[in-house]
Amino acid sequence: MQRVLLEYLRHETREEAYAGQTIISDLTLSKINGTLHAKEMKKSTKPDKQMLPNLGYGRLWSTQAILDFQIMKKVENDDLAEKKKRKDKRAAQKAGKEAIEKEWQEIKAKHEEEVKEWGIKCQNLQEKDTKGKDLPKN
Repeated sequence: MQRVLLEYLRHETREEAYAGQTIISDLTLSKINGTLHAKEMKKSTKPDKQMLPNLGYGRLWSTQAILDFQIMKKVENDDLAEKKKRKDKRAAQKAGKEAIEKEWQEIKAKHEEEVKEWGIKCQNLQEKDTKGKDLPKN
């Protein structure tokens, strides 16, 4: 009877040890999984990274999920391409406006010079007693 009791106690002690090891393993794995999930979430905040739809907890892919993911990436790439196209268009418009503005400034400067020359010419003619109706027009 004592032998059976000792065997029972040994078996019970072994079961407790296994249960304790299982609990410790489970806690360790859940902590590692949480750490990994936190790292993945941190990486997903970067603009060039994409997070999987199942939050990384195991493999949860179906054909529809893959198609949805591909469609989402295509829409995102199309938006980026359209944004770049608009940016290039704005840059071209800005360059065109700058060229027109530069040309306009040159025309204004040339006109001011011509007006000054005309004024000097008219003043010289007036000093020579030229009539106002005989002065040159612009």
